[in-house]
Amino acid sequence: MRSGTENVSGIVGFAKALELQNKVNKAKIKKSRDKFIVKLEKLGGKLNGSRKDRIYSNINVSFPVDADTLVTFLSERGISISAGSACESKKQKEDSVLRALGLPLKEQKGSIRITLDRELKDKEIGFIVSEIGKALKILKR
Repeated sequence: MRSGTENVSGIVGFAKALELQNKVNKAKIKKSRDKFIVKLEKLGGKLNGSRKDRIYSNINVSFPVDADTLVTFLSERGISISAGSACESKKQKEDSVLRALGLPLKEQKGSIRITLDRELKDKEIGFIVSEIGKALKILKR
């Protein structure tokens, strides 16, 4: 151990983040997530990973389109999602997490990640699904 001043502001901030996280209604978010997944599957999306054993606020699904193009299309409509399995969005090679799940490269390239907010409403899920549906019609041409 080295002597020095501890990062007091970082420690206090982390404690506050934990306090806020403990107040999140994870069951409610999980219920919204599960409804969201069903709607995405109706659009032809393939859920990546376990339906049951996953983070309560995370969806990763593949569509038969280029994920980066889909991300851009949705971004232009105020919807923030990401391509791939993690925050490494600029990578060009295989996604090691999605490869470990057994996804072929084509499905990896069509994989998007959606993180649900505790404030997400059913109306917003409907809007997002609708916009993904529009994008798929355009991008599949």
